[in-house]
Amino acid sequence: MSSYFRLDLRLETEIRRAIGGARFAPYLAISGNAGDAMRLYSWNTALASAFRGPISVVEVALRNAISEQLRLAFGPAWYDDTAFLALDPTPRTRDNIRVSKNRIARAIPARPITEDRIVAEMYLSFWVYLLRPAINRTLWPALRPGFVRYTHRKTLVGYLEPLIPFRNRVAHHEPIFDHRPKEMYDGLLRIADMLSEDLSSWIEHHARVRTVLADGPVTTGIKF
Repeated sequence: MSSYFRLDLRLETEIRRAIGGARFAPYLAISGNAGDAMRLYSWNTALASAFRGPISVVEVALRNAISEQLRLAFGPAWYDDTAFLALDPTPRTRDNIRVSKNRIARAIPARPITEDRIVAEMYLSFWVYLLRPAINRTLWPALRPGFVRYTHRKTLVGYLEPLIPFRNRVAHHEPIFDHRPKEMYDGLLRIADMLSEDLSSWIEHHARVRTVLADGPVTTGIKF
């Protein structure tokens, strides 16, 4: 296949049609012309792609850190433990666990409900909820050993809460260029520092977020 590519008017029109007017509109509104809007869209796609790896690492590390402490405090079936469930005065924890069990039960072929499957099914918002003020006085002492020394729950949650909608925007192909991507990446690394002394440096070594950010939205030859 030839590496030659030229974005002429016909091809630009076709790509805009494929993307859809409603999805392309925010980029056009910011850029003012179709050519720059197309480059901004490409850059946003590249940026979202660069974020997926670091977000996945932090999300997996967070749920492993919390679930390990829950296992130590309430046993391997902590999601069924009455003492754990009683910590939340609202039905939210029970409802999240019930929904996750239902997704596992509907799998074809049928799969047994295990801790690993429950952990994998839970959304990021569930793990962050366990750190929020509603149940922090009773649960945080049990979860605290899962993080590095001197980690403050309120500081941790302060970085995690904005990560949830940002992660969802990445997952659903929404614009992130105007949602403080540099600040979000710095926060992501701060979360990693609270999970492990080595995790943020490992992410930085492999990630290309800073490179894509430095490229800027109107750089030619953007690759995603």
